[in-house]
Amino acid sequence: MKNSIVVEEFVKKYDDKVVVDHVSFSVAQNEVFGLLGPNGAGKTTILESIIGLRSPTSGEIHMVNKNSATSRSKLLGKIALQPQEANLYPNLRVREMLELFASLYEKSRPVFEVLEVVGLADKHNVMVKKLTDGQKRRLLIAVSLVSDPEVLFLDEPTSSLDPHARRYIWEVIKDMKRRGRSVLLTTHSMEEAESLCDQIAILDHGKIIAQGTPQELIYRYFPKQQLIFEVESAPTEEQFYELGVNELRISETTGGKKEVCITATPVTHRLLDSLISSNLFGPVEWEKIRIESGTLEDVFIELTGKTMKESV
Repeated sequence: MKNSIVVEEFVKKYDDKVVVDHVSFSVAQNEVFGLLGPNGAGKTTILESIIGLRSPTSGEIHMVNKNSATSRSKLLGKIALQPQEANLYPNLRVREMLELFASLYEKSRPVFEVLEVVGLADKHNVMVKKLTDGQKRRLLIAVSLVSDPEVLFLDEPTSSLDPHARRYIWEVIKDMKRRGRSVLLTTHSMEEAESLCDQIAILDHGKIIAQGTPQELIYRYFPKQQLIFEVESAPTEEQFYELGVNELRISETTGGKKEVCITATPVTHRLLDSLISSNLFGPVEWEKIRIESGTLEDVFIELTGKTMKESV
């Protein structure tokens, strides 16, 4: 698969302060790549350097096979950036706003197609100043989509948005992937990263300290899972051990039943099959069993020592 972005040994210094320290990663076509990290970790500096707003102190950055630092003018028609904040023309109608930006490009997506994607088609005749904050954020993304970019950059795209507006923006990102485009986003939302990103890089103090798919990272740092279910009466621990269960907790529930918690690395189909076929439990509502594991936020805390709320 071809890469839309390649970052190689990228270093950024301001005087003697190292802001980004030998960072390397690549973003493939048709991929959503997330940069996670506490404030000051270097996420925005990396993003701005990729699009050519800043020059590397050392290392190289290539986007759609062109050097970001030396070919910025050639790249402008292929990329789009939706920053956290931007000014819109308040007295234009939503449709007029998009038509204005579409006119700046030789080739652009149909305005109403873009409005459909961001969920603003029914607001096409509304003045920009009358939109809600969430609708304005969606309009900002529509402005970035109208050029039909090969690579879309999103810097904290859903910060401070209500869940309804957030879901619209998630659909925009999914639509980009369906169209074979690439998306690079920074986010403080673990739910967002886990739901949308094919690959994630976690940064701290300017360095990538972990990289992989969300599930790879979770399994790498929190490989154990817990299988939890309720029974009328639980077998003895010895009977569990005979089934290959080594870590076990049995506790009383408020309803007088027994809650069985089995820890495994990980919970496998073989373990489930052996438990179900053992007939040790009597009637069990197996559809109510749950499997709990570590989360991406657990990984983040483990690696950076901070929760996402503390890092904002």
